[in-house]
This record gives sequence, C-alpha cells and structure tokens, in this order.
Amino acid sequence: MLLVILGTSFFQAVTLFMITPFLAIHLTSSGLMTLEQAGLVIGISFWIKRGGGLFGGMAADRFGRHGVMIAALAIRIPGYVLLAYGTTFFSLFLGCALVSAGSALYLPAAKSALTMVTLPSNRIRVFALRTAAVNTGAAIGPLVGTLLLAYSSKLLFVAAAGAFVLITVVNAGLRFPDGRRASGSSLRLFLAVAKTPHVPGLMVFGALFFLAYIQTETIIPVLVKDAGRIDVLGLLFGFWAAVVVVAQIIVSRVILSIPRQLGVLLGFTAFVLGFCLLHLAGKVPQVPFVVGLFAAISLFSVGEVILDLRLDYDASLVPVERVGTTFGFVNMACGIGGLIGSSLGSFAYDHLDSSSWPISSVWLLMAVLSAAAVPILRRCRPPPLDLSTSE
Repeated sequence: MLLVILGTSFFQAVTLFMITPFLAIHLTSSGLMTLEQAGLVIGISFWIKRGGGLFGGMAADRFGRHGVMIAALAIRIPGYVLLAYGTTFFSLFLGCALVSAGSALYLPAAKSALTMVTLPSNRIRVFALRTAAVNTGAAIGPLVGTLLLAYSSKLLFVAAAGAFVLITVVNAGLRFPDGRRASGSSLRLFLAVAKTPHVPGLMVFGALFFLAYIQTETIIPVLVKDAGRIDVLGLLFGFWAAVVVVAQIIVSRVILSIPRQLGVLLGFTAFVLGFCLLHLAGKVPQVPFVVGLFAAISLFSVGEVILDLRLDYDASLVPVERVGTTFGFVNMACGIGGLIGSSLGSFAYDHLDSSSWPISSVWLLMAVLSAAAVPILRRCRPPPLDLSTSE
C-alpha cells in the first residue's frame, strides 16, 4: 500500500505542477479574469482543496479509504478538460473547483491510510517519504509544463486530464487492506474530533501557515511575469521542489528531537526572511532580482518542510479511525488561511507598492503576519507527546 500511495502521489504531483506555475497567468491572459478575480478563484479553489478535506476525511474514516481515493482521482479529469476548453468565467472556475475537490478527497484518505500502517515513531519518516515523492514530482512538473506550454496552453490541461485517466485506472485495479472504520454517525465522528483538545490549535497552525504559503502559488508567478522573467518560472518551481526534497531528508531526521515551539519558530522565521528578500529583490544593488528570488524560494522551501512535517505528525496523534477526519479539520483551516492569504496578497500586490504606508509591499505585509504567527501559536494547546494509535 505504501508504494501505491507514494507512486500515485508522485504522478499526481508531476501533473499538478505542470499546471500550478502557469495557472494564474492562464486565467488572466484569457481576458476572462482580472488579477484580483484570478487570485480570488485560486484562493477559493485552494479552500475547496483544503476545506473540502473535512468531508473527504470523514468519508474515508466511515466508508473506506480506497474507494474515496479512486473517486478523488477520477473527479479531476473533467476539471482539467474544462480548464482546457472553458470559454467563460464560470467554466474556468468550475474546472478549478473540480480539480481542487479531487485533492480534497484524496489527501486525508491517503494520509489516513499511511497512518493506519505505521507506528507513531515511524510516521515522520513515512510522511517525509510521501512529501519527498510529491516534491520530486513537483520538481519535474514545471519543466514538463514549460515544454507543453511552448505548443499550446490547452495542451497542458489535456495532458493533465489524460494522465489522471491512467492514474485512476491503475489505482482502481489495485487492492490493499482498508483498516478500521469509524462507527456511529458522521455527526458523532465530527463532534468527537472537534472535541479533541489540541485540534483547534492545529487548525490555527494550519491557517497561519497557509496564509503565508499560498503566496508562492499566486503572487510570486505574477511577480516573475511582471519583472519580465517568465523564462525562469519553470526552473524556479523545479528548484523549489528540489530544495524541498533535500530538506525533507535532513529535517525528517531531527524534527522530533527539537522542541515543538522551536520548530515552529524556525519554520516561520524562514518565511519572514524569504518575504524580506522578495521586498529587496531588484530594488537594491546587493540583491539582484533573480538571485533574491531563488534565495527566497530556498527559505520558503525549508520553512515549508519544517511546518508541514510538524503539522502532519501532530494531526496523526489521534485514534486511527479518526485520523482522516482530523486531517480534514486541519485541511479546512489551511484552506481558510489560503483563501485569506490569496485574496489579501492579490489586493496588496496591486495597491501597496504605490502607497506611502510603512508596510509598502505585499512582501513586508506577509513578513509581519508570519512573524506574528509565532506568539499566537504559543498560546495554543500542544498535542500529546505520544499516542500509540496504530497498535
């Protein structure tokens, strides 16, 4: 089962990151959306991807992980077709929503399946393997996307749809143990997880993390385009994913040996420094634009790994039949943070650069918000130190 999930995660990532660096540009260059509208659509889609995970997680816990995972893969096919051939604002929005809904269903089911077969002491390593598979695919995806984009933007989405047809068929033909399922009604399951003491704190953690992280998928590609350096966009996202893979190897070995609060501090500090570099990139001689851009992405990559592994591990510390729903709660909070961050970032990108306010760019605003996350999270209840949920 582990190899099936890792392989599927890799090929999904290749397909997804063929699209991600170019999606905001595709939506705005069609003439059907402004930048603020595209930012809102991407933010809503991101919220569906994350917030809808609550329903995907509950479905996985109650009805079985394998069936939910197959449905999640299949639903993305019409989404990519709509993105390829949509000619209205609504059709493009619906395409984004369907692709995001597939992610919402798949991610908590897959993480729940991984938790089911691993002990708490091995989970960081398994989650790191999954993330490494995702980011290896993410490193390859932008390069493939750049090649396809040279022929046609439609070809990007047609290729993505075809890839998911193949992935769905392969997964449908495989079988693996589905593990324990939650008993009782969906409402009882929802309330049981909602009452878990550390879950609200994890939701705050996820929301603040993704408020900052979403800028890498929405505003940074537009920044690169506006700077006239779209030629480096595919390389930038590939480099980002490659740094994440390397950071996974290092961070996964030490993350549980350092205090949780120190890990949170280090992760958000990396985001603060990255945003400060973007504010300076191209504006001061010491920080050339491309150098500052790649340095900032390196910092974001390290911060992402630290915070993502810590969040995944903390969310897994519940009984195995509730893991999917717990990841769903966390994903929902991440989606809310992504929606706020995408909308706020798009607005700030258009308005702050021309302002005389002390916070004179979207990057300084995000640096301040990332710094504020640390004292906020110190007030949240930490998860239990150990819970043998897979025995």
